[in-house]
Amino acid sequence: MSAARASRLLIIFIAGLGMGFAVSWVPERLREETRGSARAASGSSGRDAPSDALEKERAERIAVEDERDALEAELAALESASHAPPAPKVDLGALSSAVHVAVDGRDGKRCRTLLYDLADAGREAWPLVDLIAASSFEVPGRYRETERVLGELEDVFDSKRLRDLAVDALVNTAAHPAALRRAAAACLPRLELDREARDRIAMALVSETDPDVRFDVLVGVGGDDLAALTSIAASDPDERVRRKARVKVLTQRSPVEGWLVEEVEPDAPGAAFLLLADVIVESRELPLPTTEAPLPSPRTLEVLRDGQIIWLDVTDLRGLETRRVHAEKANR
Repeated sequence: MSAARASRLLIIFIAGLGMGFAVSWVPERLREETRGSARAASGSSGRDAPSDALEKERAERIAVEDERDALEAELAALESASHAPPAPKVDLGALSSAVHVAVDGRDGKRCRTLLYDLADAGREAWPLVDLIAASSFEVPGRYRETERVLGELEDVFDSKRLRDLAVDALVNTAAHPAALRRAAAACLPRLELDREARDRIAMALVSETDPDVRFDVLVGVGGDDLAALTSIAASDPDERVRRKARVKVLTQRSPVEGWLVEEVEPDAPGAAFLLLADVIVESRELPLPTTEAPLPSPRTLEVLRDGQIIWLDVTDLRGLETRRVHAEKANR
């Protein structure tokens, strides 16, 4: 509560005390004035008038006392709050030590917990968040642990506890690791940024070198409707950005039945044959070949690539993630 508010309450309180005194004085004064009237009056009307006045005075006095009690309680709460102990200060040194121990030990579980402590430590803790985002936590027995840590970072961004860091990562691209920028860009539509922040992020795209960040920022700032995605797919200077946009377009509107390649792991065997946004055209005679192991023999596939049908001889599709798409979506 502000000092002005406290002063106002004190004035009202003092005024309330004065009103209480006035109300206590009024009954006696009225009794003196009504005694003569009561003696002179005859009948029931003469006897009831003083009684009605006294009841009214009693109700007014009770109302004033209630207001005074409420003001006293509020002033007591204000006094208590003014003497409340300050919130404990975050020990950044201890946090830094804990982060370095967890990163050196590739302890992804500990780092996921520490992200929330760092979110409460303010701007001074941002380099430690950068350190966690840039680190690898892959060890035997912990499958995709780095991915889990980055997923937790996205959850912290989604909670808006590190919203300023997310904006800074997308504006000052050289100051933060690519993994953190990707996490920030993926959360961009949910950060509820004002127009000024969104404009700053859009202007910084010229210095962004990571195509995944570029794509997520383009969608986060410009929207993910079909028209916007089609424009990105046709005109963005980066091929991976164009292909990521085509994946989104084909998910909504595919000209053929088949399996859309929506992700390709870097250096995966399947990347030697198929590209992101390729569609393997469905064949009743030949089911979709496995993406979990090398093919037992070469296989010829009909593939839609960049709007054209081509035929490819493939031997290995490992490292590809696919999803079914339906041609009838184009007519909805």
